[in-house]
Amino acid sequence: MPLAEKRRVLAALAEQLGQTAGQTDLDSKEERFVNGLKQKGLITEMPQRLPDDELRRNYQRIEVKGEPLSETIVKERS
Repeated sequence: MPLAEKRRVLAALAEQLGQTAGQTDLDSKEERFVNGLKQKGLITEMPQRLPDDELRRNYQRIEVKGEPLSETIVKERS
């Protein structure tokens, strides 16, 4: 389940239980802002956020053999 959907489920449960369930004031303001944009027709859905820190820490670059792409572009333009 995507993180945004988990947040919506958590917020709905918290609302039903009458608790904040960890949702900060900033999260609720952001949700109201996004809902306002949707109602005005400025957006149809909220863009996904960047992956969390754990995914960033585990990111590994792919080794590519050959010259750098920038050098290839410079050569082709000459």
